[in-house]
Amino acid sequence: MAFSEPPRRRPDSLITPHKPGPPRFTGGTTSAKGDTSKAGGADKKEPAASNPPARRPASLHAHGNANVPGRGNPHLHRPHSPHRPHRRPRWAAPLLALAIVAGFAYFAFRPHMPRGGIRLPLLRSGGPVELPTPVAFPDQDTVRTREGRWVTRYAPDIILQARTQRYINQYRPEGAVVVVCDLRTGQMRTVVERDSSGTSTRPRMALGTTFPAASLIKIVTAAAVLEHGISHPLDDLPMVGGAHTLYRSQLRVPTHGHLNTVTLREAFARSINPTFGLLGMRVGSAPLRDMAERLGFNHGIKSGDAATNSAKNATDNTRSDAPVPQAEAVQGLQARINPPDTGFGLAEVASGYTTETTISPLHALRIARAIGQDGRLLPTRFTRQLESLDNGRVWTLPEAETSPFASPATLRNLRTLMEATVSTGTARRGFQRNLDASDFGRLEMGGKTGSLNGHNPPGRYEWFIGYARRKDHPDQGIAIAVMLINRTYLAVHAAELAGLVIRDWERYSPPYPDEEGRYLAGR
Repeated sequence: MAFSEPPRRRPDSLITPHKPGPPRFTGGTTSAKGDTSKAGGADKKEPAASNPPARRPASLHAHGNANVPGRGNPHLHRPHSPHRPHRRPRWAAPLLALAIVAGFAYFAFRPHMPRGGIRLPLLRSGGPVELPTPVAFPDQDTVRTREGRWVTRYAPDIILQARTQRYINQYRPEGAVVVVCDLRTGQMRTVVERDSSGTSTRPRMALGTTFPAASLIKIVTAAAVLEHGISHPLDDLPMVGGAHTLYRSQLRVPTHGHLNTVTLREAFARSINPTFGLLGMRVGSAPLRDMAERLGFNHGIKSGDAATNSAKNATDNTRSDAPVPQAEAVQGLQARINPPDTGFGLAEVASGYTTETTISPLHALRIARAIGQDGRLLPTRFTRQLESLDNGRVWTLPEAETSPFASPATLRNLRTLMEATVSTGTARRGFQRNLDASDFGRLEMGGKTGSLNGHNPPGRYEWFIGYARRKDHPDQGIAIAVMLINRTYLAVHAAELAGLVIRDWERYSPPYPDEEGRYLAGR
């Protein structure tokens, strides 16, 4: 008697795939019609068994092999057989080989790094050594080149460095850069910076290129106007509207009625924007751009500015390949200006009323030194001498060979404008608050202020650049650049901080340096 087949059930849509291989049954082979037979025998009727036979897997019912992995349904994943190893992707081997080659190249060709973490330069083929930015200023740094090891000798003003750092810690501005150099040689004397991480003597922000030049650009406009003979310090110029604003209506000079006039000297000292906007439109874009490039805008320091011939200029001529550092403090583009040909944009650039014109504190220091001394745009150098650690030889750095950016008459007129800024202009209050009449009698001082909101980093930028020279010793003087960034509060004005530094230099630094070019003890 044949037993009935168990009722068919609809297969699940999510059936766990079985391992490959034939299914196992305890009884005979069951056909689709429900009869059972044994191999090699005839059909017989058997009594009903106590236990029903094992059910056939759902994958072998009327639906065929649809749920068998890899047969009827190609979307089901075939599990990996323990006898079949996993095959790696084709891109694995090339990627591994590339990683090995890259690691070998990194360790084989990476620059030498000392324990302190300073990246040491290598001697360029056929040229001198470009030293990195000082890290241990005012102390000394060690530099390794292909020719050996060297010690960089700096020439800081130790007293002025300490007192300037004390002022920065006392006022605690949110951002500050104070750099001072010798007026005659351009040798760096003082570097103090402050940011969110604290006060430092390492020049980092001093090399920044995102700071708006603000009214410092009026120096470029005034130099172009004086050089081309368009105006002189005592010539009357129109002034329309407020002194520290700039609108299109302020660039239209009325032809009738009352008109306020100021001299070029007064416009420069008070930093009057409309007057300089009109001067910029009158002088034109080409002369303004030409004068800016003479003052170092739109390009960095050329490779031959600091040292032209190491063999000819070195003090020790026994070795012709002595490494002479170039402009190690200036890296890349330090000042940018792009005046348009005409229109309101030209007036904005000429008056400094735009954030597109940028300058670094070290570049501003170079401009102040050039105006206060001889008109030459010397590189700001930190290193005074190089001493070899291998043989003890010492090389003194030669002076740069550059030409003045303007004629002597233009330089004299620019000094007249900058002296008016200190005596009667925007820097008057900061200087008179910290220097007395005797200091004004002993010193020849000039400068230029500027202020503008910037975005990188955000805040109110305040500038002062200038110079100070002893009248009894004209060869003794300093150039100074102060930049402050105020975000939430005003700690101190830039002109006031510059007055403090100049006062301390005049009172505590001796009139002559020692044999090694340093200012040591006070009077």
